[in-house]
Amino acid sequence: MARDPVSKDDREDTSEDAGASSGDASTTPPPGLVSVEDSSTVIPLLNSDRQHKWINRQITAAAETGQFDWLLHVIQSHLSSMNLINFSTAVHRVAKLALCSSVQEREQLLNQQEMWDLKKAVVSYVTNAVAPDGSWRWSRRPEDQVSEMRCLSIICWSCATLRIREEVLFTRAAAASRRRLGEMKPFELSNMLWSFAKLSFGEASYFEAIAPYLLRRADGQFSPQCLSTIVWAFGTAKVHQPLVFTSFARELVANAHAMAPQGIANTAWAFARVRRQEAPLFRALAEAATRNGVVWTFKPQELSNTVWAFATVGLPHPLLFDCMADVAVSRRWELPPQNVANMLWAYAKLLAPARTRLFPPLLEVTASRLEQYKPQEVSAILWAVAREDVSGSFSNAKLFFLQVPRHFEARLPDFTSQALACMAEAFVLAETDNIPFFEAVMNESLSRLWSFQPPSLCTLLRGLVVRVKRHPSMATRAVHLQPVCAHIAQRVGEMQPHNMLHLLQTLDLLPPDIKASEAKDLVECAAFAYPQSR
Repeated sequence: MARDPVSKDDREDTSEDAGASSGDASTTPPPGLVSVEDSSTVIPLLNSDRQHKWINRQITAAAETGQFDWLLHVIQSHLSSMNLINFSTAVHRVAKLALCSSVQEREQLLNQQEMWDLKKAVVSYVTNAVAPDGSWRWSRRPEDQVSEMRCLSIICWSCATLRIREEVLFTRAAAASRRRLGEMKPFELSNMLWSFAKLSFGEASYFEAIAPYLLRRADGQFSPQCLSTIVWAFGTAKVHQPLVFTSFARELVANAHAMAPQGIANTAWAFARVRRQEAPLFRALAEAATRNGVVWTFKPQELSNTVWAFATVGLPHPLLFDCMADVAVSRRWELPPQNVANMLWAYAKLLAPARTRLFPPLLEVTASRLEQYKPQEVSAILWAVAREDVSGSFSNAKLFFLQVPRHFEARLPDFTSQALACMAEAFVLAETDNIPFFEAVMNESLSRLWSFQPPSLCTLLRGLVVRVKRHPSMATRAVHLQPVCAHIAQRVGEMQPHNMLHLLQTLDLLPPDIKASEAKDLVECAAFAYPQSR
């Protein structure tokens, strides 16, 4: 997550005026707060500046009680008198309390009428204040302008934290931030970008417009945490700006030792997300993670994101993978299904030596909780395990393959085409394709071949070719291989060069008699589309 946008040192000149005391507010206002009934006699006695500071103190004091209901009650009573600073304080305090609450409590919070009123008031204020081109609609004093971009950053961060998607609010914030980039502090800009990426807002043009400003930064102007947050935002938005990534990589290499586990994991993940292999940076991140036992402070998501990133860009690092395997095995019962799947996939992808001690305990965990796993997670695990010697050191793997049908045969329609293709290939490689479940997987795949993307078609074909070579019966060839080959022959034109190379390598495995019969049309279409193969 991005940095809390209002640190203790920032509060006085941003949004939260310190000094209010806290107390129990279950039924009566805490010390320092004027009751709602009495506020009408106090506010008229204050000038505008003092009134807004007074409101801020009431919101802050209510938040410090830790009581959602009282906080929303206080906010509701002052909505009509709030300025931008008050609104940023209000949503920020609500977001901070939400971070300390359960998912169920957050959902209940967002459904309260007071929360709906706050959202409506914030959106109304910002859209009235900020024009579509990002300019301010009314004149302000210079001292008021100083905090405007910080307040917008806080509001966006808070909305993203609460998963509040208000498109018009973010559109105006984007226009204002593009217009006033030079006024934003590094952490304000990083939090703004994090918010847009978190809620899938902001077109590529928004991130691209900010790239030149980032390239003009001075060394050390942005902290490692800000750089990590920004590159995560670009990666999440799938905006690959090569110069930005190269520039960030250069600076982060020198500062990797100062990064926390979240920064290490997010940075590696972001570069891998856009398939950006920066070997010096990845080495620096690995060294930072393995130094002084830092790896033992990684959370499950950070462990899996890091190894996934290294595997995705194809950069092995034996020491890092050894250390992370030790942590994963030690905490295996704490790992959520997605983390288990990503870790097994990563270790298999790089053939990391540590997988020999990682796979058996993680498979044990998976087998005991298989009903909790999503289809895509199971498919990834099967793909990873199938690449090992299931009859040797991973003998418990075959038992795992035999457990999957009981939990997932009725759920095959829930599998994506990629998951179906990977699972079909995995059952073939594990030599467990002689069970009814494999037939069910193939029937599901054949029924929706048009939904398969070229990489998935190549994976499916590869599995079938291996199966036919092992069991060259006419029934196997006719039922599965022939319709898949005929379908791919119609879609050769969709293949990218790397897909075509995969396809040709697979066709080369076929015996001559099958090339001349079941796969004849596909062989001819591939040769026509890729003359170099002739």
